[in-house]
Amino acid sequence: MKMNSKFGMIINKCSDSMVIVNHKGIVCFANPAAENLFGKSAEQMLGKPFGFKVGSESTVRLKIPFKKREPKVAEMRITSIEWEEKPAWLASINDITELVRLEHLKMEISERRRLDLLKDEFIGTVSHEIRTPLTIVKGAVSNLKDGLVGALSEKQFSILDMISRNVDRLTKIINNLLDLSRLESGKVQMNSFPLNVEALVLEALQNFRVLAIEKKLEVQSDFGKNLPLIHADGDMLTQVLHNLLDNALRFAYTKVVVRVGIIDKRGRQVGKVQISVIDDGPGISPEKVGILFSKFVQLERPKGGEGYKGTGLGLVICKQIIDQHGGKIWVESILGEGSQFHLRIPIAGKVESKKG
Repeated sequence: MKMNSKFGMIINKCSDSMVIVNHKGIVCFANPAAENLFGKSAEQMLGKPFGFKVGSESTVRLKIPFKKREPKVAEMRITSIEWEEKPAWLASINDITELVRLEHLKMEISERRRLDLLKDEFIGTVSHEIRTPLTIVKGAVSNLKDGLVGALSEKQFSILDMISRNVDRLTKIINNLLDLSRLESGKVQMNSFPLNVEALVLEALQNFRVLAIEKKLEVQSDFGKNLPLIHADGDMLTQVLHNLLDNALRFAYTKVVVRVGIIDKRGRQVGKVQISVIDDGPGISPEKVGILFSKFVQLERPKGGEGYKGTGLGLVICKQIIDQHGGKIWVESILGEGSQFHLRIPIAGKVESKKG
């Protein structure tokens, strides 16, 4: 291919970077797009070595270095031509830096997903294998405490009691890991049907009555009138309520309020039943509120059980369950003024008006 003035004008205006290199590898021509790509003027490049191999017609990927910024990645296509009646090479260069970044990002996302899957499978397998021996240990400790192998001294009973508490704690951690693994895998089938939300909440509150008395905390319930049935899996929703009540009772100073209604703060019908678990504890710091439903984020508010450390999975499990119900869960908190955990569950139908 022989260079002429018309062709020179075309490549001079081309948006692709064009560089002509002679048989010695010296730059003979560079269009404005090439000046922009290499960060040099044509005058700075002309008569200088090109710096990249151009010995045959080919397409190669190259890295263009810079002193004070990250290198660019480009794709260069080499074509043989004539320049001033002598053999030369035309290098057509496209900047593909952003494309390469996108490729790397896709690969990174794919690898993270693969690793997350492997991690979840590992956690699920290990957790399942650990739960069986834990059950055996718990049963053995219970038998010893019941005196089935003989009377125990006060010190022996105290040690067994400590073992029992830690086995319970470890069992809870294992169960949380297994629950989260199943929920994330999509293997959990929701057994949803119309439920009386007031009865469900009252039953959950009853399960925490003894704990509230031990902590000298007041537990109040506030049910709206004419509450409709909700469409939910009773066991799953109870698990969510237990988690929220456990957190609230752990951090409350004087009381916990559970409020159930179908109207939000602005007085609008929302088409879902809203359940709010409210405590008057120290609240949650703003930086924690935004990530509270992420894995392994723990509620480390000032007032908690002595030495208590949760798994950081309870609220993640709550969110997974509520999401699979087609609902919503969120938190509102002001540091020093307590916290409010809200969840909304779809309505199934109307129920009879309750008295009072």
